[in-house]
Amino acid sequence: MTVPLTVVADNTFATPVNQNPLSLGTDLVIHSATKFLGGHADAMGGAACGDAKLVEPIYYFREITGAMLDPMAAHLLIRGMKILPLRIRRQNESSLCIARWLQAQPAVEAVFYPGLESDANHDIAVDCWAGYNLASAQRIAQALEPYNILYLEDPMLSSNVEAYAQLARETSVPICVSETLATRYEFRPFLEQKACDVIMYDATWCGGVSEAKKISDMADTYLIPTSPHTCGGPLLYICSIHLCTAIANFLIMESNYWKYTHQFPYFVNNVPVPEQGQVKALELPGIGAEIKPELFKNGDAVVATVAKL
Repeated sequence: MTVPLTVVADNTFATPVNQNPLSLGTDLVIHSATKFLGGHADAMGGAACGDAKLVEPIYYFREITGAMLDPMAAHLLIRGMKILPLRIRRQNESSLCIARWLQAQPAVEAVFYPGLESDANHDIAVDCWAGYNLASAQRIAQALEPYNILYLEDPMLSSNVEAYAQLARETSVPICVSETLATRYEFRPFLEQKACDVIMYDATWCGGVSEAKKISDMADTYLIPTSPHTCGGPLLYICSIHLCTAIANFLIMESNYWKYTHQFPYFVNNVPVPEQGQVKALELPGIGAEIKPELFKNGDAVVATVAKL
């Protein structure tokens, strides 16, 4: 039974710098702006973010109760938010230093902090969506080096292998390319020129599952791991899980919380959900997906003949 609940997340202490609950499927996010957003404990306020239909009643309640910021408080909060990324970054760095110091103390049995390399939830992958040039990518990689991240994905467009090769030579951060490439022939120059440390492909875009397997095998000859991209549709996600069970150089498979909990179940009855960082391949015929039959009745899906035997 599906229960229509509204999910609200209090993101006061994580702040938008460390976490964006809306991108994880939350309906509404609230903040006590008095704390980290303001940063100086000298102004009182709050914030609610989300769909306009959910925010509108809050806005109306604020109007009729008169709970609004005075000009000085608004000025102080704006001042604090301007330096929010700088403050949170320094706090993260300080927290990591304290955690590492505690970890080195003989009297401390265990330290549970995701920033520690030894933590079970430590692995962090950074996706840049090919949004930067070489100079910017160099600065980003340098800034990320102290955090021992899993890899830096698509920091630049994948159209210049030489630029990627230069970046890979200059940083200790593993470089991952690229869901935008198609066929093993576009991946080969990156491997030959040592321009990447991880190969990521999308089985939908790279030429299909068979081609994805060939790309993985080719990368394996260079001792390069592969990390399939699955942020597409449910059939890509389910098919990629099967693919991962058949490649020797599998590293991790990408997954998207909002998609497998909200979007994919609209189309498929038996969407695999990760548990403790692992997901199981379906064991039904084919790729095992139980596509909802109502999609073909309500007009959401179109059946077309592409070839006749």
